[in-house]
Amino acid sequence: METSCVLSGGGVVVYPTETVYGLGGNARDETVVKKIFEIKGREEGKPMIVLVKDFKMAKDIANLGNYELLLRKYWPGALTGVFKAAINLPDGVVSKEGTVAVRVSPHPFVRNLFEYISFPLISTSANRSGDKNSLTISEVKKSLGAKTNLIDSFVDWGKLYTSIPSTIVSFISGVPKVLRQGSIIFL
Repeated sequence: METSCVLSGGGVVVYPTETVYGLGGNARDETVVKKIFEIKGREEGKPMIVLVKDFKMAKDIANLGNYELLLRKYWPGALTGVFKAAINLPDGVVSKEGTVAVRVSPHPFVRNLFEYISFPLISTSANRSGDKNSLTISEVKKSLGAKTNLIDSFVDWGKLYTSIPSTIVSFISGVPKVLRQGSIIFL
């Protein structure tokens, strides 16, 4: 798969997710993280979501605590969990508080991609910070403008049919807390 080679080589890609087009790269590569911040014009200190292949990869980077059984109800799916980071990851992936936001995507492209890569994947919406979410590659290019020259590959999945982002839930302080209501109702 060509996209996996680009990502493994330190590239940045635009790819489809179950919610919107994502902008991503190797979440363990500090240079890639900085490049994505530049492309988005994202303010520092606002960490990005990380997609993982499965629970094993999630546990490699995050302390899931006693929530694995609960998470199995929602993963793969559009629920992002915020946990204490289990390993050192670059700033922008890990917050100043030492947390990381993790999701297992159900999108067929992402599921297939993880058959070819062995690292967590940054998943931030493929648009300038503050712009609306992009549902087509042309919307991505319009939003990012000249910064599209910094993107190494585009995966065009056609028009996506939801602009509702993932629901983000913090699992840090004992009782799960919804930080952003998105496409999944968390009970």
